[in-house]
Amino acid sequence: MKTADIRRLILRRLKLWSEKRFVDLISEAEMCDKKLPNNQGKITDEKAVAIFTRLLLNGKIREATRFISERQESGGVVMPHEEAIKPAGKTVLEVLEMKHPDQAEPHSDAFVACDDQF
Repeated sequence: MKTADIRRLILRRLKLWSEKRFVDLISEAEMCDKKLPNNQGKITDEKAVAIFTRLLLNGKIREATRFISERQESGGVVMPHEEAIKPAGKTVLEVLEMKHPDQAEPHSDAFVACDDQF
């Protein structure tokens, strides 16, 4: 679409809005939406990393996480006993236990000495 076409489209939609022809406005938007491609196709790992990084740098942490975990349109609550997607053959609980180490007492060197008392 060229700039002139976009300008005409916006002016037509503004006119529909000012005339309170909301049904026509919605119909036109839905018709334009149907013309868009449904599938973006597979993207390379490099492109996925670039998109993820851009989202993170823009402070969109949740969107970045959902994008990189391929959950943009799905996701939600999973039960611990359900089978995990990755790695196959393990439950969600087993995967979580693999990712999180057992509790341990921190070594005293991990703390900063402080003379202030609270």
